[in-house]
Amino acid sequence: MRVIKPNKFTDAVLVSTNAVETVPLWNPATDYGLSTLVRRDETHRIYENLIPGVDAELPEVAQLAEAPRWLDVGPANRWAAFDNQVNTATVATDYLTFTIAPGFCNGIAVFGIYNAFKARVVVQSSAGGSTVYDSGDMALDATIIQDWYEYFFELAIPKPDFILTGLPPHLNCHITITLTGQPGAQVKCGVVLAGNSYTIGNSQFGAKSGITDYSIKETDDFGEPLFVRRNYSKRMEVDVEVPNLRLNKIQYILAELRATPCAWIGTPCPGYDPLTVYGFYRDFSIVVDYADYSRCFLEIEGLI
Repeated sequence: MRVIKPNKFTDAVLVSTNAVETVPLWNPATDYGLSTLVRRDETHRIYENLIPGVDAELPEVAQLAEAPRWLDVGPANRWAAFDNQVNTATVATDYLTFTIAPGFCNGIAVFGIYNAFKARVVVQSSAGGSTVYDSGDMALDATIIQDWYEYFFELAIPKPDFILTGLPPHLNCHITITLTGQPGAQVKCGVVLAGNSYTIGNSQFGAKSGITDYSIKETDDFGEPLFVRRNYSKRMEVDVEVPNLRLNKIQYILAELRATPCAWIGTPCPGYDPLTVYGFYRDFSIVVDYADYSRCFLEIEGLI
């Protein structure tokens, strides 16, 4: 069981991206019509006009008024991958690339990938420095072929996330992430997370994984079913064996990660993607069973 604690993301972390902004910047002198969208680079948010007219008050302030003039409708495109929410995505055509300077880190996680069939991560020691790590092209394909029929006819299953740990840490590193799609495809990315990974312990058999579905499933007065498909979040419950020599450290790490979205890796073994969750722990408890090791129970709730 490992966890990647994310480094704090500031304006200086995003060095460059090929994602472009299509929403115009807010201008205090413009007469805006109802439902017009504007962008504020200071907050990296998009606002929708609720009261037509000219108003010099900042949208992020005016939205808090008793009769708000603006409504915060989400992050700007270039920054959507860094707002801790998987369902708000940064979008680009053909391919999507980010170069970030997250500081000292040895792990990276990318969630909410859509319309990309391969990914590549390159780490440089500094801006324009030597390349210290190159993942090469990683196929974003979760298809499992078990016989010749599936080899020829099985449909591809896209892989929506990937995690890399054990990266060479450098204080001034620059990390370039590239997600490549088919020509003309709208490639999306929900979350980019970089930070330091910590080993909690050894996950035990019996771990539980599932999803919480936020879709609406109802039946009307005539008995007809009604389905409204919405997002879902993953969840996981796992028992971890922790050496007692690391007990204090694990307690301090988990206490520091309270109410913090992290990347949780139940096991690094291939084929256990359900045990990889982006979210926060709802609860953890440590049971000191034996002289050499203890058990830590973790309940992880994913984010949408």
